[in-house]
Amino acid sequence: MLKAMAPTPLILTRLKRHLQLYKHSNHAHAIYLLQGLESGFQLEYSGARLSRWSENLRSARDPILQEIVAAKLKKEVKLGRVAGPFETPPLLNLQVSPIGLVPKKQTGKSQTLLGTDDFRLIHHLSYPQGRSINDSIDSEACSVSYARFDEAVSMVQQLGPNALLAKFDVKSAFRIMPVHPQDFELLGLCFQGKYYFDKCLPFGCSISCSVFEKISTFLQWCVQQKLPNGQLMHYLDDFLTGGTAGTKDCGDNLDTCLSTFQELGVPVAHEKTVGPASCLTFLGLEIDTVRMQVRIPQEKIVNINAIIHDMLASVGTIPQCSSISQSASHTTSRQSLAGLTIEAERLLQRSLAANTWATYQAGTQALQAFRASQNLGDVWPVPITHLVHFIAHLSVSGHAPSTVRTYMAGISTYHRLHSMEDRTGHFVITKMIMGMQKCQGRQDHRKPITIDLLKVIVNNLQFVCSSTYEVRLFKAVYCLAFFGFFRVSELVQTKLSQPGCAFLDLEVQDTTKTVTVALRHSKTDRHSHGIVVSISAIPGHNLCPVAAVKAYLTVRSQGQTQAFVHFDKSPLTRYQFQAVLKRALAHSGICTAAYSSHSFRIGAATTAAGNGVSSDLIQHFGRWGSECYKSYIRIPANI
Repeated sequence: MLKAMAPTPLILTRLKRHLQLYKHSNHAHAIYLLQGLESGFQLEYSGARLSRWSENLRSARDPILQEIVAAKLKKEVKLGRVAGPFETPPLLNLQVSPIGLVPKKQTGKSQTLLGTDDFRLIHHLSYPQGRSINDSIDSEACSVSYARFDEAVSMVQQLGPNALLAKFDVKSAFRIMPVHPQDFELLGLCFQGKYYFDKCLPFGCSISCSVFEKISTFLQWCVQQKLPNGQLMHYLDDFLTGGTAGTKDCGDNLDTCLSTFQELGVPVAHEKTVGPASCLTFLGLEIDTVRMQVRIPQEKIVNINAIIHDMLASVGTIPQCSSISQSASHTTSRQSLAGLTIEAERLLQRSLAANTWATYQAGTQALQAFRASQNLGDVWPVPITHLVHFIAHLSVSGHAPSTVRTYMAGISTYHRLHSMEDRTGHFVITKMIMGMQKCQGRQDHRKPITIDLLKVIVNNLQFVCSSTYEVRLFKAVYCLAFFGFFRVSELVQTKLSQPGCAFLDLEVQDTTKTVTVALRHSKTDRHSHGIVVSISAIPGHNLCPVAAVKAYLTVRSQGQTQAFVHFDKSPLTRYQFQAVLKRALAHSGICTAAYSSHSFRIGAATTAAGNGVSSDLIQHFGRWGSECYKSYIRIPANI
């Protein structure tokens, strides 16, 4: 039961019928969604699968907010979207990441009145920085192309003045998407001494938006088959439709959308459905078709005014002028000064974006919370020592250097607004942030797989693989990866839309004693011109790539389009490529943490450089489009 997929309200039989038709529009995404809905969506994780534990965020440890966390977890468990509670880790390699609460957008509600439904439970899968779950999820799989707000503006322009608009949201968007059981161990959490693990896409996972955007795009396609001339767009889980003035088009479109979603089992947050109306807020901006305007909602303006007013509160009244310049009309002067104060606040408000003001306030609040936790006292201007310890705290907590710089900018602004000495630009402060950048920046701790280490890996395959067939399969693909400078995505399936090397593109040339791989697409071949990689034999050598591929092809299961397949004809995946690699290393007592599928490519560049191969040739062999190849050469490195 631990490995059972999470239930979903989606009606799979009906979705599958539509997905079969969707193949004609977007074949790769249709296949991806079919497999994900049937078996669960994989997180495209390629990191180590070793158990670990992290402390929860402060919001989940707060005595008052813990009741809300407990209620939310209880609800998720009841719905089958979270498994637990367990007294001990229920999975062998359970990785426990922090959880916390973030407030949802509120409309005129006092923070003291917030309840369970006013918070969102998040899974902080980006902690700890550099070693988190998100750090090992394929960044290409997480990339998303969202609709632009300009598309909403274009829709209004086409519909004309006084057009009617309607919007609706998918309810619990990510939580209706089940995760593949093999990735349950990546989504562990711990609360009040009990263990749980997530079984649906969580808020906080870097791939969640990409996965849901695919289903949203598909859902929009489903509706548009019934509205060939209807206006419809979406941004992740937010949908917008409309119709011209004086017609029922908008209402009919909305009814069609909602009935289609109901037919497919897609839950809608009906309390957020708005329209038909000539004025509504979409993606944070107010669209008015009567005035044909797009503007910031008044609620946002009031909120940002409140933030600025709070920041200016301690400044006090404008200083009195000298008696020589005092106006004879005292009442008029007082009214004028009040008006000027309002104008000053307005000008300050417009000097920065609303989100920037909110982020700056978050920086000062974070500083105040830190000083309170350390009993440092509420001293202004902030002493250098307070700032030094605050930055150190942010670094230990895993904050990015960019976040620290933004917090410092907020604290600096607060000082300047209050005419206080600003010490955030002090030499020590700037050097500490620079140090954070170097420590947390683009460090790559992956080690190279060299010839000697490749010998160890290949020799250990007989101990970690289940059959001779598997030994030949992994030996062939590992030798190719090394001697061909290959990216793993060029050889094996990394995701459904990237199946890896095709069987017809892999060929052994007996006359020239080479093995060739025709790459139809690659990372640096943006226009898909294609390239043929030719690798020569190493006669008599146990690691000869030609001999290894030839030995595999003599036993390869037939009938599959992909080159590297298991005996049961299922494709070799990135996860399996890396899992067997780590088992082979571990068999010889080698720490696996610093080795990944990319270590073959790093090792190839390092070995070539160590043997005197020129930089230009290394760049050519590895098909690098820039000088980033230099970072792959680890000499002198711990090899």
